[in-house]
Amino acid sequence: MKRSKSIKLALIAPGGLLLTACQPSSSQQDPNALAEISMENAMAYRSVDDCVRGGIYTEAACASAFEGAREALPRFDSFEACEETHGEGNCEVYEESPERQGSGIGSWIGPALMGYMVGNMMSRNNSGQVSSNLYREPIYRSRNNNGNWNTAAAAATQRAQQQTQSLNRQLQTQRAAQTQSRQASSQRSGFGTRSAGRGSFGG
Repeated sequence: MKRSKSIKLALIAPGGLLLTACQPSSSQQDPNALAEISMENAMAYRSVDDCVRGGIYTEAACASAFEGAREALPRFDSFEACEETHGEGNCEVYEESPERQGSGIGSWIGPALMGYMVGNMMSRNNSGQVSSNLYREPIYRSRNNNGNWNTAAAAATQRAQQQTQSLNRQLQTQRAAQTQSRQASSQRSGFGTRSAGRGSFGG
């Protein structure tokens, strides 16, 4: 018996999103496949201590989100390249995190980190079940904000919203592709059945 296949999105900590491979499903629409993604309760913090004082997240969650945000900063090979994009005086040298030191890169250059945004990335599957994971987004200096906190935080919020919209567009595209694949498979099966029927009648 043929089985349809569904493409799923999986949430991975801290707040990253990853497209997974096709998984077989015995039904035409996998109830566990994601149907919608949204972000809720996003808050901007200047530091881990600021996040902890906010009383929403634990110290461990605040620290993990901070490190994730730092790792998500744009990276450049030189100060010149960084400042060309983000503006003069808006870039810093960062030491590689212990988890990535095995890559052989001791330091890297990126825009000056002013803080970070933390929120809950919510996902709903076809059966209506909702799950959440931690989302983080760096807040950094650029030509557009010149170190202004409110402007930089607003830009981080916009980036997060754009990512959420992009992921939902991917979900819609994948679901449309699945529907077309099922329809094509159904049409092929129907054609084969009719052909077999005519062959038997003629014999």
